[in-house]
Amino acid sequence: MRSDAGCRHDHRYQGMTKTSSSSTLASPRFQPIGFTPTAEQTDIQTNSARYLIAMANAGAAKTTTLALRIAESIKRGVSPDHMVALTFSSEAARVLKKRLVEIGVDDKLARRVRCTTFDEFARQALREHEAYDTPFLPSFEAVAPHVRVAVSEVRRHNAERRSPRELWLPEHNAQIADFLKIARQMKAQQVSPELDEDDTVAARA
Repeated sequence: MRSDAGCRHDHRYQGMTKTSSSSTLASPRFQPIGFTPTAEQTDIQTNSARYLIAMANAGAAKTTTLALRIAESIKRGVSPDHMVALTFSSEAARVLKKRLVEIGVDDKLARRVRCTTFDEFARQALREHEAYDTPFLPSFEAVAPHVRVAVSEVRRHNAERRSPRELWLPEHNAQIADFLKIARQMKAQQVSPELDEDDTVAARA
């Protein structure tokens, strides 16, 4: 057990659902410090699947379980320089890197794991490919002009292939704010953007 922001937090698995089609490795090579992982955590830690989804409520030790999986990969010879862990917030990225050290990963190795946010990772990728720093847009109002340019480009390139209904995109700030919010929800839920005849983006999200 450990104290985290005044709350008791158990490192162990607490009701996590794992989705995978691959068998697990024989036995874990990384043994964490201070606690014994549950069978479910060990299964996730050692699973050889290329894609693995662990679904659980807040406080179910997903961060610790991810740290175990990263630590196991390092122990099996994967360079931490080749690892990327993406989170939704800078705080979550910081906590993940801290958790790696807490469970026994050498601090120097933990520092080499690239823990960052989706936004910052995208900015870094654009910086590498576009050769300039992408500006941070702090509000929907700041994003709106760029969305309008994108809308015009989408319409221009798809005018002959798409119906007017399919090409409807927001133009006013309030519509853009709603559109981006829905798009973010769809991404988080991995919802397909393809719409049925009577479907709407809002309903799909």
